[in-house]
Amino acid sequence: MDGWACRRLDSAALPLHGLNRPEVNNRFNCYGAVLLILLIGAGLRVAMLGRDVRFNVDEALYASYARRIALHGDFLLADSALDKPPLGLFLTAASFTIFGTKDIAARLPTLFVSILNMAVFLALARRVYDERTVIFAALLLALSPL
Repeated sequence: MDGWACRRLDSAALPLHGLNRPEVNNRFNCYGAVLLILLIGAGLRVAMLGRDVRFNVDEALYASYARRIALHGDFLLADSALDKPPLGLFLTAASFTIFGTKDIAARLPTLFVSILNMAVFLALARRVYDERTVIFAALLLALSPL
């Protein structure tokens, strides 16, 4: 035996050892602010769905492609010169299949992706910046739903 198995476990190596530090406790206190920011951003985006605003030109064009996919099964869209990735079109086509070909069905995938974008932004920003900067940047993103 080389003696490694008989060594005592060092308490500094435990992952829970550093939880008494103030900067770690501040992160746990910040979760309430982050959740509030996400709820404000989601509320603003959901409230914008209720407005009676017509599609702009690009939104109408991509909704028509997604409608063709949903109604006719034309997944390749071979007769159109399309240079966009297909995930957005397929999500909108799935929304059309579930909810029918309504204006709100065309905008629902964008709503969910926008809320997901806020959450991913918060998670990435928390790894790079301090808490004050993260909250300020998250507020800017949440309050700009367009």
